[in-house]
Parts: sequence; C-alpha cells; structure tokens
Amino acid sequence: MKTSHRTLAAALAVLATSALASCGSGSEPAADGTVTLSFMTGSDQSTVDTSKALANAFMKANPTIKINMEHQLGGSEGDNVVKTRLSTGEMTDVFWYNSGSLLQALNPAQTLVDLTENLDAAKKFLAFVASSAGTEAVTAAVRPAGPYRIKGSKLPDDAIQVAKDLQAYLDKGATSPALEFLSPIKGPSLEQITVAVGSGLTRPAEGAAQYDKDVEKQAKQLGLAGW
Repeated sequence: MKTSHRTLAAALAVLATSALASCGSGSEPAADGTVTLSFMTGSDQSTVDTSKALANAFMKANPTIKINMEHQLGGSEGDNVVKTRLSTGEMTDVFWYNSGSLLQALNPAQTLVDLTENLDAAKKFLAFVASSAGTEAVTAAVRPAGPYRIKGSKLPDDAIQVAKDLQAYLDKGATSPALEFLSPIKGPSLEQITVAVGSGLTRPAEGAAQYDKDVEKQAKQLGLAGW
C-alpha cells in the first residue's frame, strides 16, 4: 500500500551532488520485514552507473532493504520535475540532487523532514552513500571523474589526472566551497554572465559585480530578509 509521508533531509555528498531523502510516496514494510526504497537519479550514463553501483552494493550488505531506481532528465527540465513531485507529495524516498544553492529552491524545510516508516532504511542508505564502502562501490563500477571528499576513501591508480590533482588540494585542506555552497541564492542570469566572462566579452571583475547585483535582485524578489 502506498502512503504519503515525509522523510529525512540530508546532504551527503560523494562527488558534486547529493543523495537526499524526501517527501514522497513509499511502501510500508512487508510482512517479512523487507523495506523497499524508491531512488531517483540523473539519466546521464555516469550518474546511472554510479547510482546503480551504490544501490547494488548497499542491497548486498543489507538484504532486507530493496532499492527501486528511476531516472530523471538533467538541467532545468529535471529541476522542474523534482520541484513538482515534491510539491505534490509524489517524490521518491531518496533522490540525487545538487547540494548547493539549487537545493534551497526546493524549500527543504518543508519538503525534506523526517516522518516515515522508511526513515531508518533511508538514513542507512544515505550513510552508506557517504562512507568509504560507498566510494569503493563507485570505484569498482565507474572511473572517478573527480576527487573523493569522504574520509578514508582513496582514488584508484587509474583515476584521471585532474581528479588526482584536485584530491591533493582536498587532502591538504587548501580548498574553499564554490559560491553556490556559500549562498542560498543563485542569480537567474548566472549562466549568461559566466559565458560572457569565459568568452572574454566581460572582464572578470565586472562579471562578479554583475552577479552580485543579480543575486541581490533575486533575493529581493523572493522577499528574503537582510537584502
């Protein structure tokens, strides 16, 4: 039987995105105690392979928890699907999403809270995603495209060089979060501004100033305090 419920909010990053538990429809435990979680991920092959590796490794270690996967489109179309399903209470138990400023647009205080019979299973899966066992499962299935942020996890010898270079900075603590992880607001004109800077049409300092104004405008339109 399907029931509408809310589950745990958590941002547990493996690479640049997060597996999150959500408000949605999930199944009650079966008579034998088996729990089924629904898991929505991206549709690009790398994300599909990564998610499948995590789900399969987790189910092997936790035979009483079954994970059913489904895939969504990327970009703004995929974002709209996530927002719609969260607002209607039809979201999967767990979903893969960017953990930066885009997450704030989902109104996580209302759509990502804990109240479900699947809570323990969802928490267990999210903890696995953010563990060294999780990254080992990913490494066995997919060649890492970036560094690992999970303590105790190591890149394989055949990882691409850029991943190794970035890992060295992370290991030394010589990194800082990107702007989208420091501010809950993402200016709607960011893409156009960065393209102009990247193509040399706009100087970097000018582009930064434009983005600051873009973010301020967005915050005021949303009626946020302090702007």
